[in-house]
Amino acid sequence: MKRGKLGFTLIEVAIFLAITGALFVSVAVGVQNSVYQQRTNDSVQSFMEFLRTAYAGVTDVQNTGGGRSDKAIYGRLITFGETHNLAGEPIENDNGEIFMYTIIGDINEDKTGEVMTVLKDLNAGLIRKTTKENGAEEVLLAGIAENYTPKWAAEIEPACDTKLSDCDFTPMKGMMIMIVRHPNSGTVSTFYSPQVIEVNDLVRQMNAGGNVNIDLFSSELGFQQAQIDFCMDTTGGEKITNRADIRIIKGAKNASGIELVANDVEGYRCGK
Repeated sequence: MKRGKLGFTLIEVAIFLAITGALFVSVAVGVQNSVYQQRTNDSVQSFMEFLRTAYAGVTDVQNTGGGRSDKAIYGRLITFGETHNLAGEPIENDNGEIFMYTIIGDINEDKTGEVMTVLKDLNAGLIRKTTKENGAEEVLLAGIAENYTPKWAAEIEPACDTKLSDCDFTPMKGMMIMIVRHPNSGTVSTFYSPQVIEVNDLVRQMNAGGNVNIDLFSSELGFQQAQIDFCMDTTGGEKITNRADIRIIKGAKNASGIELVANDVEGYRCGK
């Protein structure tokens, strides 16, 4: 009896390798897309949680320390695009660092009127002054100051109502969000300003004897109530049409005013 030929022909081997390669590429692409999607979700949810913590720190009446403190926490200020870090050192790399500061003021729950006017009357602001053992006066940030950097090198960019190719893909610069609580009614309000205060640099200048001031309620800062949209790009520079639109609705009073807007609904503001 004749024995059959053992082994595979070159054509059979080539077909096997082609099928195996195609399966490998398919699995690799699927894994890559899954990792990318997970990083996108992480980046978006992390930033939204950062914003939620700002509201959480404003909704409850608190004092600034133990005992009979004569100061209360009335809000949070979030800044985008500062050039100095919490230590007062220049930020050399543009990594999209965001800062959140505590707003404190005098205690008086009988005040009535617009929240911005009332807080100004209560000397609300970002700093407090203390006296050292040698009698020198030192300016410190009021309460806790936090910094936040988007996860996975994501960029938070300005809203864009034009074609994607015409959008500004540079990280958000020169803007502030102020979330404050009325000391009488307890109502929380959200304000937006297209400018930024160099808070840490100003504190450093104050301690150096500089004649500077931080007036949150100055008309020059232009705080107003408005819808705020952030476009989060998690593509590492490869711009795509489904950037995440994270929105704080106009008149937001708590964390429920923070929304993630799908790119297929009317009102999406991260490129058409």
